Amino acid sequence: MPVPRMIYLDVFIYVENCVYNFLLLILSSSSVSSASLWFFQQANHSMAKLEDYRKNLLAVIQKHAQYKPSHGEIEPLCLCDTVTDNYLLLDTGWDRTGRVHAVVFHLRIVGEKIWIESDGTERGIALELLELGIPQEDIVLGFIPPHRRHLTDFDLA
Repeated sequence: MPVPRMIYLDVFIYVENCVYNFLLLILSSSSVSSASLWFFQQANHSMAKLEDYRKNLLAVIQKHAQYKPSHGEIEPLCLCDTVTDNYLLLDTGWDRTGRVHAVVFHLRIVGEKIWIESDGTERGIALELLELGIPQEDIVLGFIPPHRRHLTDFDLA
Protein backbone atom coordinates (compact mmCIF):
# COMPACT_ATOMS: atom_id res chain seq x y z
CA MET A 1 0.00 0.00 0.00
CA PRO A 2 1.54 3.37 -1.00
CA VAL A 3 2.24 5.95 1.66
CA PRO A 4 0.07 9.10 1.30
CA ARG A 5 1.89 12.16 0.00
CA MET A 6 0.97 14.20 3.09
CA ILE A 7 3.03 11.82 5.27
CA TYR A 8 6.09 12.45 3.10
CA LEU A 9 5.58 16.20 3.50
CA ASP A 10 5.23 15.87 7.29
CA VAL A 11 8.45 13.84 7.48
CA PHE A 12 10.25 16.40 5.30
CA ILE A 13 9.13 19.26 7.55
CA TYR A 14 10.19 17.33 10.68
CA VAL A 15 13.67 16.64 9.25
CA GLU A 16 13.98 20.26 8.12
CA ASN A 17 13.16 21.45 11.65
CA CYS A 18 15.73 19.07 13.16
CA VAL A 19 18.43 20.36 10.79
CA TYR A 20 17.43 23.96 11.57
CA ASN A 21 17.67 23.40 15.34
CA PHE A 22 21.04 21.68 14.96
CA LEU A 23 22.46 24.53 12.85
CA LEU A 24 21.01 27.11 15.23
CA LEU A 25 22.75 25.40 18.13
CA ILE A 26 26.09 25.36 16.28
CA LEU A 27 25.81 28.97 15.13
CA SER A 28 24.78 30.29 18.52
CA SER A 29 27.61 28.50 20.32
CA SER A 30 30.36 29.57 17.91
CA SER A 31 31.79 32.99 17.23
CA VAL A 32 29.30 33.81 14.48
CA SER A 33 28.08 37.39 14.29
CA SER A 34 24.53 38.22 15.32
CA ALA A 35 23.89 39.49 11.78
CA SER A 36 24.69 36.05 10.35
CA LEU A 37 22.47 34.41 12.92
CA TRP A 38 19.63 36.86 12.11
CA PHE A 39 19.99 36.16 8.38
CA PHE A 40 19.87 32.40 9.02
CA GLN A 41 16.72 32.76 11.14
CA GLN A 42 15.03 34.94 8.48
CA ALA A 43 15.87 32.43 5.73
CA ASN A 44 14.45 29.59 7.81
CA HIS A 45 11.28 31.59 8.57
CA SER A 46 10.80 32.08 4.85
CA MET A 47 11.32 28.35 4.19
CA ALA A 48 8.89 27.42 6.96
CA LYS A 49 6.32 29.83 5.52
CA LEU A 50 6.65 28.26 2.07
CA GLU A 51 6.34 24.74 3.48
CA ASP A 52 3.25 25.82 5.39
CA TYR A 53 1.78 27.26 2.18
CA ARG A 54 2.58 24.04 0.29
CA LYS A 55 0.90 21.97 2.97
CA ASN A 56 -2.20 24.21 2.92
CA LEU A 57 -2.44 24.09 -0.89
CA LEU A 58 -2.17 20.29 -0.86
CA ALA A 59 -4.95 20.11 1.73
CA VAL A 60 -7.21 22.44 -0.30
CA ILE A 61 -6.69 20.54 -3.53
CA GLN A 62 -7.24 17.14 -1.86
CA LYS A 63 -10.43 18.42 -0.22
CA HIS A 64 -11.85 19.59 -3.55
CA ALA A 65 -10.77 16.39 -5.30
CA GLN A 66 -13.19 14.46 -3.09
CA TYR A 67 -16.14 16.13 -4.81
CA LYS A 68 -17.15 14.27 -7.94
CA PRO A 69 -19.47 16.02 -10.42
CA SER A 70 -23.00 14.60 -10.31
CA HIS A 71 -23.26 14.20 -14.07
CA GLY A 72 -21.23 12.00 -16.41
CA GLU A 73 -18.15 9.91 -15.80
CA ILE A 74 -15.85 12.67 -14.63
CA GLU A 75 -12.75 12.10 -12.55
CA PRO A 76 -11.07 14.88 -10.55
CA LEU A 77 -7.28 14.87 -10.94
CA CYS A 78 -4.88 16.53 -8.50
CA LEU A 79 -1.70 17.79 -10.13
CA CYS A 80 0.70 18.93 -7.42
CA ASP A 81 4.24 19.90 -8.36
CA THR A 82 6.12 20.96 -5.24
CA VAL A 83 9.28 21.69 -7.26
CA THR A 84 7.75 24.43 -9.44
CA ASP A 85 4.97 25.06 -6.88
CA ASN A 86 2.04 24.55 -9.25
CA TYR A 87 -1.17 23.03 -7.91
CA LEU A 88 -4.05 22.22 -10.27
CA LEU A 89 -7.33 20.42 -9.95
CA LEU A 90 -8.61 19.10 -13.29
CA ASP A 91 -11.90 17.45 -14.17
CA THR A 92 -11.49 14.90 -16.95
CA GLY A 93 -13.84 12.35 -18.47
CA TRP A 94 -17.09 12.30 -20.40
CA ASP A 95 -20.60 13.64 -19.88
CA ARG A 96 -23.71 13.79 -22.08
CA THR A 97 -22.31 16.73 -24.08
CA GLY A 98 -18.94 15.10 -24.84
CA ARG A 99 -15.38 15.21 -23.59
CA VAL A 100 -14.64 17.04 -20.35
CA HIS A 101 -11.15 18.38 -19.67
CA ALA A 102 -11.37 21.46 -17.49
CA VAL A 103 -9.23 23.27 -14.95
CA VAL A 104 -11.25 23.64 -11.75
CA PHE A 105 -8.53 25.82 -10.22
CA HIS A 106 -4.82 26.55 -10.59
CA LEU A 107 -2.72 27.82 -7.70
CA ARG A 108 0.99 28.75 -7.71
CA ILE A 109 3.53 29.91 -5.20
CA VAL A 110 5.62 32.73 -6.66
CA GLY A 111 8.15 34.26 -4.30
CA GLU A 112 6.35 34.15 -0.98
CA LYS A 113 2.88 34.75 -2.38
CA ILE A 114 0.10 32.43 -3.48
CA TRP A 115 -1.18 33.25 -6.95
CA ILE A 116 -4.68 32.12 -7.87
CA GLU A 117 -4.31 31.76 -11.64
CA SER A 118 -7.74 30.28 -12.24
CA ASP A 119 -10.69 29.67 -9.93
CA GLY A 120 -13.77 27.81 -11.11
CA THR A 121 -15.18 27.08 -7.66
CA GLU A 122 -18.49 28.49 -6.48
CA ARG A 123 -17.27 29.95 -3.21
CA GLY A 124 -13.79 31.01 -4.21
CA ILE A 125 -10.41 29.57 -3.24
CA ALA A 126 -9.26 32.92 -1.81
CA LEU A 127 -11.81 32.65 1.01
CA GLU A 128 -10.60 29.16 1.87
CA LEU A 129 -6.99 30.36 1.96
CA LEU A 130 -7.98 33.19 4.30
CA GLU A 131 -9.75 30.69 6.58
CA LEU A 132 -6.52 28.67 6.71
CA GLY A 133 -4.74 31.72 8.10
CA ILE A 134 -2.95 32.90 4.96
CA PRO A 135 -2.74 36.71 5.09
CA GLN A 136 -4.56 38.72 2.43
CA GLU A 137 -1.33 40.44 1.42
CA ASP A 138 0.13 37.03 0.48
CA ILE A 139 -2.67 36.19 -1.98
CA VAL A 140 -2.66 37.49 -5.56
CA LEU A 141 -5.72 37.11 -7.78
CA GLY A 142 -3.81 36.35 -10.97
CA PHE A 143 -6.98 35.91 -13.04
CA ILE A 144 -7.82 39.61 -12.58
CA PRO A 145 -6.06 41.97 -15.02
CA PRO A 146 -3.10 43.76 -13.36
CA HIS A 147 -4.61 47.20 -13.94
CA ARG A 148 -7.73 46.20 -11.97
CA ARG A 149 -6.14 44.35 -9.01
CA HIS A 150 -6.04 47.55 -6.97
CA LEU A 151 -9.84 47.27 -6.78
CA THR A 152 -9.56 44.07 -4.71
CA ASP A 153 -8.52 43.65 -1.09
CA PHE A 154 -5.72 41.30 -2.11
CA ASP A 155 -2.10 41.92 -3.11
CA LEU A 156 -1.32 43.48 -6.48
CA ALA A 157 1.59 41.12 -7.33
